[in-house]
Amino acid sequence: TNWATPVIIKHKDTNQVIVNGRTVRSYKLESGELLWSCPGQTEQAIPTPLVHNGRVFAMSGLRGWACFAISLDAVGLVPENSEFVHWTLKKQT
Repeated sequence: TNWATPVIIKHKDTNQVIVNGRTVRSYKLESGELLWSCPGQTEQAIPTPLVHNGRVFAMSGLRGWACFAISLDAVGLVPENSEFVHWTLKKQT
């Protein structure tokens, strides 16, 4: 469950739709193909993801806290300790 507005961006000639929820996901706009997914957000994510300098910043704060900076170059399943997760914050998000 989430209320976040998806973000559409172009990164390296690929249009991506990024959605925030218990798992942050990026889909290829043209085909709907899943490009990457990063679990670890809390329930009912409301904030829309932000994109800056090749990273997605996704956060949530119900029943816990989570904020992740995820590389737009990510592929496949992206766990919290992945090279594609530049940093995380687990308080007061």
